[in-house]
Amino acid sequence: MVFALRKIDISEFRGIRKLSKPIELGSFNVLVGRNNVGKSAILEAVFLLSMPFRGETLSLYSKNVYDYLSGLHGGGKSLVYGHSGKAVINYEFTEGVKTSFKRVKHDSEIISGVDVLVKNIEIEMDTVSFSKVVINRKYVMEDSLDYKNF
Repeated sequence: MVFALRKIDISEFRGIRKLSKPIELGSFNVLVGRNNVGKSAILEAVFLLSMPFRGETLSLYSKNVYDYLSGLHGGGKSLVYGHSGKAVINYEFTEGVKTSFKRVKHDSEIISGVDVLVKNIEIEMDTVSFSKVVINRKYVMEDSLDYKNF
């Protein structure tokens, strides 16, 4: 099964205060617009999905995705609209992505060796780091997470 990102909704991320409606994606998408309207912010929001947790690093840069992007833009404050508060990015997949979690902690429940069909991921970040990752509408405690790539 080939998974595809079906929809992305962004609020308070970089120069995007709030999308008027989520962006519906197809098999081929083109971003067109004047300078400084958010095209790169949308691409970076999609890039964040590749490694949504602080512990995962980009081997080429020896940094996690948050630190890499904040370094490109002058610090973590630049990733949040208005330089304060929190940014939220919500991703929805067409059919779901089958993912194996080696160890996941959701609240007080620990799940090991479970295949999960991921249909929705939400990332919240503040001016310092990712603050929350929600998978299938359940908050996952990042410090206890070990997973295969999405």
